[in-house]
Amino acid sequence: MADQSKISRRLSQSAVIQAIANYGPISRASVAKMTGLSKQTVSEIVGNLKDDGWVRTVGQTEGHIGRRAVVYEISPSGATVASIDLGGTKVRVALCDLTGKVLAERTEPTDPLGGIGVVDQIARLVGQTAKDAESDAKNMRVAVVGVPGVPDPATGAVLMAPNIRGIDQINLPASLTERLGVEVFVENDVNLAALGENWLGNQGEKGDLVFVSVGTGIGAGIVVGGELLRGKTGAAGEVGFLPFGADPFEPDSLSTGALERVAATSAIIGMYKSLTGKTCKCQKYLMQRRQKTSRP
Repeated sequence: MADQSKISRRLSQSAVIQAIANYGPISRASVAKMTGLSKQTVSEIVGNLKDDGWVRTVGQTEGHIGRRAVVYEISPSGATVASIDLGGTKVRVALCDLTGKVLAERTEPTDPLGGIGVVDQIARLVGQTAKDAESDAKNMRVAVVGVPGVPDPATGAVLMAPNIRGIDQINLPASLTERLGVEVFVENDVNLAALGENWLGNQGEKGDLVFVSVGTGIGAGIVVGGELLRGKTGAAGEVGFLPFGADPFEPDSLSTGALERVAATSAIIGMYKSLTGKTCKCQKYLMQRRQKTSRP
């Protein structure tokens, strides 16, 4: 029963935070209506959140008959979040406040060694970015990593990400948690982009959208009813591996999807060269990357 009570409190707290984050400035009475929680429960949760620095008061309701109510919003400085975009060619790290404002960011080429080398690189970049933001490292509460593949929740490995060698051989969230000292979430990068579009568009639970990304690979993030659609194995959005464009049974299609082989960055660069007879700078860069990653 104690565990059930703890879970219930956490769910109630989560509902209150989401209501304030999405609709603030908002009064406690409005939060109670929105969440279905009692006014007493909401008042207790909001009071605790305010004491802990997660929310702040920003005035009182206007234009209403009777007593004016205090309204609350998320406190931007309540905590910071490390956001990491891990790609086959570059790693981008941004330190953000609770409203999503970027406080500082850094970008550099992805470590060609892959695996633990990439883990060490991310940890170093997060530390450097925190110093750039003049932020107290203790204020960082969580890190989120967007990856160009399918995270395996059982092993922590990232599957279907051939552009980053060895990433399917390590427990990425556990390795990063050990180095950063905070909880780390790993999610497909296009799935995160889809959730971001849904959030910025204030779609909420009614939002249905598909976000398609064309780059080194091709992927899609699918949101139905405000919820991310992952599929049974987490690969619902891996449209780059759909069996058309190139022959899906050829060996090259096992690491690079059939559709990606004809429509992703490498294919676009190849078409440019065939039409113009010129080699673009990005093609030279990709060739250098392949040479580095192919070394033992």
